[in-house]
Amino acid sequence: MVTFVLLLHEWLLWHHLKNIHRQQNRFVSLSELSDDACGELATYDLYPWEYTSFPVDGDVILIKDDRLAAALTALPQRFRDILLMYWFLELADREIGERLSLSRRTVNNRRQQAYEPLRKLMGGDANE
Repeated sequence: MVTFVLLLHEWLLWHHLKNIHRQQNRFVSLSELSDDACGELATYDLYPWEYTSFPVDGDVILIKDDRLAAALTALPQRFRDILLMYWFLELADREIGERLSLSRRTVNNRRQQAYEPLRKLMGGDANE
């Protein structure tokens, strides 16, 4: 019986040392990681006060850029909703029209009309 206990103890010690060795071979110091690899491991918290939210037809779009959020807030809602659906929900004019009960042509015209005031509110190019 004593021999069995000693053998078991040896096996457990060997198994434990083998696991430690395996872990040491896999270990990578965080200081050795590249910036890209660290970025992949990072998580970022989203806080409501860091974004301006725009509810659009059942969806909520969060805008972090304060300048863009202020410009969109200043636009009339009929322009703002179309731009938000087009840019952030990536909907086509036809799909936006279906959601807002407008014709595709009306959606296209309003979207084109919204660019100039947005450009002025942004203080330059609307494509920035």
